[in-house]
Amino acid sequence: MEYKDCIGNTEPSDLFSPDFLSNPLFELLPEGYDICYEAIQQYDMIMIHFYLYDSTVPLDKITPEDVMSSIHIQFNTPYKWSSTWTPLYNNTVHIPELYTNSDFEGFDLSGAGVGTFMILCVMAYSKSQNLHFVLLEDASSGYRTKNNIYTKIGFKYLNDKSHEMIGRVDEIYKNIISFIDTKRGKFTTKLNKLNEYFDDEEWTPEGGVDSEDMDVADKPVEKMKSGKKKKKKKKKQETKKEEKKTKKKKKKKN
Repeated sequence: MEYKDCIGNTEPSDLFSPDFLSNPLFELLPEGYDICYEAIQQYDMIMIHFYLYDSTVPLDKITPEDVMSSIHIQFNTPYKWSSTWTPLYNNTVHIPELYTNSDFEGFDLSGAGVGTFMILCVMAYSKSQNLHFVLLEDASSGYRTKNNIYTKIGFKYLNDKSHEMIGRVDEIYKNIISFIDTKRGKFTTKLNKLNEYFDDEEWTPEGGVDSEDMDVADKPVEKMKSGKKKKKKKKKQETKKEEKKTKKKKKKKN
């Protein structure tokens, strides 16, 4: 079973609970932005690729250069009959990859907390699915430094030399409120400035959106969206390009 959509379009289901869909973290996203996803459910294994995207229409193919940040998760279908019983072998979510596009087509996205935002989205989702532990491998440039993105929000290394880290979902989840309080202005402002940088309008597929395609929380995707959101950069950049061409022509004449 495969599902593709964005949080703002998704109806509650077993895969996406009302608590997750209404999490206050998503209120930080300016109009036109959303957390979109590609989810695959195979037997008792669930794999989801969440990504921060400047459109409310999901991509047919997710590529790093088209999104601000993305995060992969996978887990076995968790036990749900007890919120206190925490079997490590089953109620654990794995994060194989977190990617943040700090230089997004020339726009500096660093400092806004985008990576932390994505991790907290996963914690909100994991909590809604009764997942208790989260495992990942620290491949970041901040490995074992004071500014490590993972240790700041509650992850711990498994041993003194390992890159592998573990965290408790409920403990890391508590960081959502403080993130909203401290990063609200910077995070939202950064995304609004990105819109100004591209001077763009939200992309929609040709011919509009088929409502049947959008209701994918309840059924598999039958028809994928085609095309990508086209960016329109500021006139300043076009002017600079013309200036460079003019200078080159002058040099050739001389």
